Parts: sequence; structure tokens; C-alpha cells
Amino acid sequence: MPASRSWLRNVFGLSSTRSRPARRRLGLDRLEDRLVPTGLPPAVLIDGPPEVVEFGTYRLNLTAVDPENDPITAWAINWGDGSAIQAVSGNPSTVTHAFGAGPVVRNVTATATVGGETFVARVSAVGTGQTAFHPATTAGLDNSTYMISGRDANGDAVGDLYVSGGDQGSSKVNVYDGATGAFVRTLVSAANGLSRPSGLAFDPDGNLYVSSVLTGSVLRYEWATGAVKTFVSAGSGGLDYPGALTFGPDGGLYVAGQVGGLIFRYDGITGIGRQFADAPNRVADLKFSPDGALYVSTSPEPGSGQPDNRVLRYSGTTGQLLGEFVPEASGGLAAPGALAFGPDGDLYVVSRDNDRVLRYDGQTGSFLGAITGGQEAPFGLTFGPDGDLYVADRKTLSVNSTTVNSFLSIIRYEGPLSGTSATTLPVTVLDLNQA
Repeated sequence: MPASRSWLRNVFGLSSTRSRPARRRLGLDRLEDRLVPTGLPPAVLIDGPPEVVEFGTYRLNLTAVDPENDPITAWAINWGDGSAIQAVSGNPSTVTHAFGAGPVVRNVTATATVGGETFVARVSAVGTGQTAFHPATTAGLDNSTYMISGRDANGDAVGDLYVSGGDQGSSKVNVYDGATGAFVRTLVSAANGLSRPSGLAFDPDGNLYVSSVLTGSVLRYEWATGAVKTFVSAGSGGLDYPGALTFGPDGGLYVAGQVGGLIFRYDGITGIGRQFADAPNRVADLKFSPDGALYVSTSPEPGSGQPDNRVLRYSGTTGQLLGEFVPEASGGLAAPGALAFGPDGDLYVVSRDNDRVLRYDGQTGSFLGAITGGQEAPFGLTFGPDGDLYVADRKTLSVNSTTVNSFLSIIRYEGPLSGTSATTLPVTVLDLNQA
């Protein structure tokens, strides 16, 4: 294992205070065409908000994943306020606690029991300079669905961010300055036939494509002229309710249908298409890796009751399923969304049901850690030309005394992304006058 990877495993909480002599010598086993590390200790992580109002309910997120599938049977939480250690059976994703009066800082620690051994939890990863790159406002984009980075739209020689959002008459694709986060302009709107936009992708010539869910089509914004034209017509090749988009190494446009798990390929010049692959469940996003394979995040169809929170790997040329890359719920993955490969070669996945971004080894699919902080309801992510990670989030704001929870916020995590060796999570308990 290279030294840099060893360091990553350490800071993401993949080492413990106890050795595991019963484990096999560190190596790699092959399972369903996926490299699976053996002999590694479990990942045991905690994270939560930095502040809570006195006497309010605090939610602590728990993550425990074992590469060798030993059972996680219990957690123990020390809330740092003199209360009894909270014993929790099993492996829940969250626990709650009511702190007393503030102002005061409480240092929270935890351990997990994995395969009969106790492991100290580490604090989940954060970027080295988390900032509110584009703060949410009530005048901002709502019902946002997808974000990518792309070409410079305002002449400042810096690549910009593109976000789709809105619904029916308010549908649009907005551009945000890649240097400041400021709104630049709207490229495509309902006036162009866009209705409930979803996936976004740039072709090799720099034209922008957006899926229009309610019209069943994919539109193309031609950069040279500003014209918006239909590239994939409704029903073409069998497509229904288009979602995520990506261009492949072959220049083809790959489109995920939002119902049934079908993936289609369309010629990048003619727009003529056909079914390419069939995922076992609903496709949230799809991305090609540097080695040319197609990675697909899947989640259950609404109301299906089927567990399927995975990332699958397909041949980029034949569409054949190569196997699981990220297994079911690895690292706490719940309702996986957007995918992105980072400059480090690792795979980053939005986990929508527990509001975080999870990081997996780009070669093996092993869970490396969680990136948290500032996220309320993340839905999109992309890496900018600066190498930083940008996460698109939906924030809750009040509009005319009505709570609306869908306004766009973009958070930047400055690279290099790192974990932390800290085992203590400080929580500031605010008194009511501070809140």
C-alpha cells in the first residue's frame, strides 16, 4: 500500500487503538469483479452540527463499516456533559441527546463494538477550508436538481458552475461564477421548452445538454449561437423521463431514464439512440471513470420497499454489468445521488438520506470516509478546475412566514480534502440569548 493511501486510511478513522491478530494478513480478495481489501480494521466515524441551542435535541451521526463484514453490535456515546455513557445496541445511523444549559462546549466521543472488539470513533472528514461559496437566498434557484462544472461563461478565464432547477414554468439552467459564486446568467429556461430539468453534461465541443423530464427530451444549448434545440426527442430509442446525463470516451451521450433503471446511448452527432444497459433499480447518476468504465448509482424506486443503495460498474463499451463497486449501504450510503471522480482518483457520492458526501477508494471501492459540514440536503457535487470540491445543497428558508426547504446553496471544500485524526467532536451549547 502506498504511503499516501496508508495515511488516508489512518486519518479517515480506518485504524483502531487495538490490533486484530485474528485477521488475515493485509491483502486483496476478488469478489464479483470487485477488489475487496482484507485485514483492514473497520471505519468508525462520528459527525454532527457544531452548535445546538440549550435544552434542544442534538443529532449525532454514526458510521461503522467493516471490510470483512464482522457485525457491529453496539455503540457507546460519551456526551461530555457528565451524563451516563449512552449504550446503544446495533448499528443505528443516528442517536440524539438533550444537552443542558449553555453557554458551554461539550466534547463528544464514541466507541463501537465490531466483531467483539472496541474501536474508538474518529471525527468525519471535512475540507481544509469549508466556505459558503454561494449562500442561499429566497431570490435564488429553487428545486435544484443537478450541478456540473464547465466552461467560462463570463470571460474571466475561470471555469464556472452550472445548476439545473425549477419546475415547469420556473425551469432553468443557471450559471454561477467559478471564482466568486455569484449568479452570472440563465442559459436555458422554460421559454426554450425546458420543463423540470435534471441532468447536465457538456459535449467535447463545449455545448451544454440538459434533460427535460416532463417533455421527455434532451435539449442542447449551442454555445456558438446561443440557440436551444432538441437533441433527443421524447420516446427516442425508448427513453422515458430522462434524468442523469454524461458523455462517454466514445463521444456518445449516455442518458439514464428516471423509471425502470434503463440507460441509453445516443450518437453524439446524430442523436440516434438505443438502450445500452439495464440497471436493477432506479438510476440516480452515471459517470465514466478514467479507465473508461461506467459507474452508476442506484436507489430504490419510490414505494418499492427494495434496498438498493449501491454503485454498480458497467463495461463502457458493451454495457455489461461488471459487478458491485460500492456494496449495499457501504459507509452508510443511503439514497445515493450524484457521483464524481476526484483529482485523487477516488469516487465521491452524495448520500441524500443522511446529508453527507461519502468517499470511496477509486480502485477497490472501499469506504474511506465522510465529508460533512454545512450540508442540509445535498444533491449535487463536482470538482472545479481548481481541484476543490463543490457541493450543491438545498437550504431551508422562510418565505412569507412559510418554510421552504429548497433554495440553492453551494458549499466549497478546499483541497486537498483530508480526514482528521481527532477523536473528540466539540459541540457548542448556546444559551437562548445567543441563538
